[in-house]
Amino acid sequence: MESYHYEWRIVHDGIGKVPNVRYDAASFYYNNCIWVTCGGGSGQGKSSEVWKFDTSTKLWSRIDLPPNECPTGRDGHSGTYIGNGKFVIFGGQGFSEPNKKLGRESEALRAQTHCKRDVFNDLWVFDCNTLKWTPIYPDGLSFPMGRRGHSAIYIPKNTL
Repeated sequence: MESYHYEWRIVHDGIGKVPNVRYDAASFYYNNCIWVTCGGGSGQGKSSEVWKFDTSTKLWSRIDLPPNECPTGRDGHSGTYIGNGKFVIFGGQGFSEPNKKLGRESEALRAQTHCKRDVFNDLWVFDCNTLKWTPIYPDGLSFPMGRRGHSAIYIPKNTL
């Protein structure tokens, strides 16, 4: 019988910039990097930032993106890697604001939680190769209600 041993290790040496402490972010691994999207955190509120940790150099870098070309700052969204350097996020919770790339105000369900915030039902793709967010508008007449704290999985076409 095989046995495995896992342990936590500090891999960042404290050199360079690092993301603020955050919670409820979505992350994924691509091309020897750990990518972190959005989330809430200390001194920043709800973020729409994208950060990358290079596992070879052990350095963090913030991906500078125009604010009007990013999802609205949020936490509690789900995310999943879909291949070819692309990552999808859905939903989450934050404060609705106009977004020029969407061409409309982010659709949101007003929900009473521990504080009044918007729960989103928007869908975005981040491309690690072009460093751009793109909103997705699924076909059909119905969309899932806004949500937070959920999970997501990618199932390739013709798998089921």
